Amino acid sequence: MEQATAEQPSSALRLGRHAVGIMIAALANPMIYFDTDKVLVWLATWGPVLIATAVIYGLLTLFLTRRARAAWPGGAIALAWVLLLLLVVGNWMNYREATSRAAPSAAEAPIDWEKGAMKAPATNESPSRAFTYEEAAGASKR
Repeated sequence: MEQATAEQPSSALRLGRHAVGIMIAALANPMIYFDTDKVLVWLATWGPVLIATAVIYGLLTLFLTRRARAAWPGGAIALAWVLLLLLVVGNWMNYREATSRAAPSAAEAPIDWEKGAMKAPATNESPSRAFTYEEAAGASKR
């Protein structure tokens, strides 16, 4: 029993190893690969997880001292991994929902204007055409 306790790493070392593992596992967030600032999204994936773990486990230690101290650092490590898992799975669900909405269905297929399926819009009927300064000045004189 004494030999097994002597060979186990310290709690700070265990916590540090798992924190690095959480940082590496945060790369599974799909939003990292589609955002322009990839490092910021990666930091926003694991940073709040570690902060929330510290706050939640700190409050637990404050109110339930014996149980929390007995479970340290295993309880904090498990909480951090669960929070990261929920965050990454939630982002994967949002990613899949967004990509399924972005893909056009067969009913939304592009219309072939040459076959006469619908009348093509006239060139001067563009709703996105902006006013010129002359048109705006002429409208204000009326």
